[in-house]
Amino acid sequence: MSSKMPGEEHWRKLERMYDSSLLNDFIRPRLTVGEGTAEVVIPVRPELFHAAGAIHGSIYFKAPPISAMAEEGKKKRPVGL
Repeated sequence: MSSKMPGEEHWRKLERMYDSSLLNDFIRPRLTVGEGTAEVVIPVRPELFHAAGAIHGSIYFKAPPISAMAEEGKKKRPVGL
């Protein structure tokens, strides 16, 4: 097995996989994966605010796990049974 790290094509696949989520049709986040980085940008819009006038907590909790998943997904590891 190769220990070669994934490159641009793999990173773009991770971005497309993330973008395909139906929930993202509403939230409209943008994931960018690069060498040593994974960033999620979520545009703030009024429909993301809850009744008390602040961003709904689910929006805060969406970005960190996704960027961490993308960062982890960039690592190529041998998989065995």
